[in-house]
Amino acid sequence: MNGAELILKMDSEVKEVLDFMQSNIQACRLVSVANSIKDIAPILWGHYEPKEEIALVLEMPPILPDVPQSVATESCLD
Repeated sequence: MNGAELILKMDSEVKEVLDFMQSNIQACRLVSVANSIKDIAPILWGHYEPKEEIALVLEMPPILPDVPQSVATESCLD
């Protein structure tokens, strides 16, 4: 990717749940268990006021407009 790095950000509580699941559930069942939780969650916790969460974000660092292209290219090759 010519030196550009993507930044992956994950909600810390979502990560905790994923780590727990991965440590305690067989790999072949992870997706089906996660889908089941998605289906059951509104029944169990639907009476609470929902707070929208963004579980996962993939970002690309901003391109610096002040840097001449030759400098940016040279720094990517180092």
